[in-house]
Amino acid sequence: MHFAHSGLAIEAALQKLGVCLADVLTAGDDLKSGRLVRPFAGTVPSPGNYYLVVERRKMEDPRLSAFIGYSSLTPYLCETNLGEINSPFSENLSIVN
Repeated sequence: MHFAHSGLAIEAALQKLGVCLADVLTAGDDLKSGRLVRPFAGTVPSPGNYYLVVERRKMEDPRLSAFIGYSSLTPYLCETNLGEINSPFSENLSIVN
């Protein structure tokens, strides 16, 4: 089977339809609860990055600060970078990664 979204692959594994490869961010709660198990101790680093893109006018929103500060995300956030986006639609956007 092939799934276009990792959440679907995890759901299939939870339904005992097979095994899946997933990251700890996506499958972490199911691993912690024992609904999923890791058959191997080793890990593979992710080849990509996750980005949060927000409108500049919302950068001061306390809900955004709370989301970025959420303790479960901490291992995945290397830094906060208020970078610029090169796009015709980017005049009001910032990147947080």
